[in-house]
Amino acid sequence: QELVELEARILERAISGGFRDPNHLNLTVVDRIIGECCGVKLSAEQRQAAVRLVASRDLVRVMTAPAGAGKTTTLAAATDLWQAADRHVVSLAPSARAAAELAAATGTHGQTVARWLLQQRRIDKAPRSDDAGRITARTVLVVDEASMLTTADLDQLTARAQAAGAALV
Repeated sequence: QELVELEARILERAISGGFRDPNHLNLTVVDRIIGECCGVKLSAEQRQAAVRLVASRDLVRVMTAPAGAGKTTTLAAATDLWQAADRHVVSLAPSARAAAELAAATGTHGQTVARWLLQQRRIDKAPRSDDAGRITARTVLVVDEASMLTTADLDQLTARAQAAGAALV
C-alpha cells in the first residue's frame, strides 16, 4: 500500500506540473549552441530532443531512446542551452559511475541521487541565509538512468522539484 501511495504522489506531481505551453526560444542562439556542442554534430532528432527538453515548462521531462542513440550527447546540448539561459544544472544518477559519465559529458558536477538528497536534507536544516546548493526555480535536475531509481528516491526528487519550481529531466 505504501508503494502504491508513493507512485500515486509521483504521478500526481508529474501530471499537475506538466502539459504547459513550451517557452519560446531564440532559434539563432539554439542553432549556435547546439551546433557547437562538445565538438559533435547532432542529428536532427538529437537537436529536436534538446530543444524540446529546454523549451518545456513541465515539471518532469522525459527522454528515452535505445542504447547508443546519443541521449548523453543530447543532454550535453540541452545543458549548454540551460546554462546559456542562466539555469543551474545538477547532474544526478543512481550510481557514482553513471553520475561521473553524465558529468563528463555535460561539463557539470555529477553525484549520486542518494548523496544529493542527503545534502538537500542538510541544507533544509541550515539557516535560510546560506543558500549554497539550495534547489530553486532556476535549477534543472538531470537524472541519467532514472529508471534505476527507487520509488522513494523518485518521490523525493519530484517533491523537491515541485516545491522549488525546478525542472526534473
